[in-house]
Amino acid sequence: MTSVNKYNLLKQKVAETVFESDRCLTQLDIEKELANRYFYPKKQIKQAIKALVAEQTLTYTYKYGQTFLEKSFNKPVRISKRVVVKPPSIAYRPKAGDLVIELLQGVSFGNGEHPTTRLAIRGIEHALSSDRFLRGDQNKFALDIGTGSGILAITAVLFGIDKAIGIDIDSVARSEAKNNISLHCCPK
Repeated sequence: MTSVNKYNLLKQKVAETVFESDRCLTQLDIEKELANRYFYPKKQIKQAIKALVAEQTLTYTYKYGQTFLEKSFNKPVRISKRVVVKPPSIAYRPKAGDLVIELLQGVSFGNGEHPTTRLAIRGIEHALSSDRFLRGDQNKFALDIGTGSGILAITAVLFGIDKAIGIDIDSVARSEAKNNISLHCCPK
């Protein structure tokens, strides 16, 4: 195995360690885990982390007075077969059939990171990709309860729903959802 392949494998192991962890990991946590499990030198692990941050696969977050490494959503992320979520400031050339959802960074739930959001988007895609569902002259509506970022309501409209209503008890979520929706249509 070449040194380039070994380095790419190390980067993959670092990313997997972060993505699959059920807790927030510091750089030291990652170094210890990979050094103990795979015997990688800590200097190489640090270089791999630095490269993954530079290419926006990972990002540093600050919580509870500590810095952690997490998956970066500051780039286009494919959520399902057709749905790609991206920040408005990032350029993305969609493939044929892609539905691109632009989301502003915020604190509200629903940026595509959580498995339940991905599952719900895949369910919407499955249900609304069928011609039988959208046939007819009847108006089709969606209700997104606990809308968070508004991602599910936006997805439903992009798949052909006439009108979606998102509700949330959190005023920050309502504000962020409005801002995200305004990226996709003109406010009425």
